[in-house]
Amino acid sequence: MKPLSSSWLLFHAALLAAIASAASGQVSIRPISDFISTQGTFCVPDGNGGCQLFVPPVANFIGWTNAGCEAGGSGAQRGAAVDYAGLANTYVKQASSGSISLGTGFSGRVIERALPDGRAQVTVLLFTKNALAWVADGCDFLGTLLFGNRAPDVVSGATPALADSFLQFVFTNTAPGAPLPDLIRFTSGFTLPGQALIAAHFEATATGELHAAFGVAEDTPGLMKVGETGTLFRTHFKGATADGFPAEFISLHVIGK
Repeated sequence: MKPLSSSWLLFHAALLAAIASAASGQVSIRPISDFISTQGTFCVPDGNGGCQLFVPPVANFIGWTNAGCEAGGSGAQRGAAVDYAGLANTYVKQASSGSISLGTGFSGRVIERALPDGRAQVTVLLFTKNALAWVADGCDFLGTLLFGNRAPDVVSGATPALADSFLQFVFTNTAPGAPLPDLIRFTSGFTLPGQALIAAHFEATATGELHAAFGVAEDTPGLMKVGETGTLFRTHFKGATADGFPAEFISLHVIGK
C-alpha cells in the first residue's frame, strides 16, 4: 500500500492522462460534486417498506473491514468507517442545529470514458479532509468502539477523530453523462443493468482517541490507518482474498509507539 501523500501523485497522473485523452475526444472530466451529491441517496430496502440504515441515524456510506473478517483470514477483526462523502458531518450539523461542524471538505475529479457498447467507464478520484472516522471491534460498524466516536456521540460532546482519505473507484455506468450511482448500490446488490465495479482503492489516516477496549487507558491518543485495494474484475483469488481485495488492513497504534 502507498502512503497517503503518494496518492497525490496517483491523482495528478490520472488527471493529466485524462485531460490529454479528452483533447482527442476520448474522455470527459466531470466535477467531483456529481459524485458527492448522489452518495447516501439510495434506499436499501428493509423488507418492511422502509430504508435500512447500517449505522443509524446517518445516511449509508461504504465502510471497510480488514483481512481478519474474510473467509480464511486470521488476526483481529475490525471494521472502520471514514466519512468520505460528508454524510456523518451533514448529520452532525443538522442534529446540533449548526453549532457543530467537522469542516469536512472534498477535492477531486470524475473521469468518464465512453465505451463501444454505449456504457461509460467511470473513475472517481476523491480526496476528503476532516472526515469523521471510527474503528469498531468485529466485522461491522456498530460493535464496541476501539477508536474514535460515531456521529451521535460527537453531537453529545464526544471528541471526533478526523481523517484525511483518498478514494479511487472504477466502475461501469449506464451511459456517458448519466447520474453517478450511490456506491452503496455496489455493496448491497442493487446495481442497475450495465453498472459493474471494476476496481477500488481506499486509504485514510486519522488521529483521535483510543478506547479501553483496545487495551489502553480510555482516551489514549491514537493513530488509525486504513488501506484497501480491490481488483474485482479478477476471479482467481482464493481464501482470505476471495472477495477480490488482496490488500486490506486497519491498523491502530498509540501515538509515539
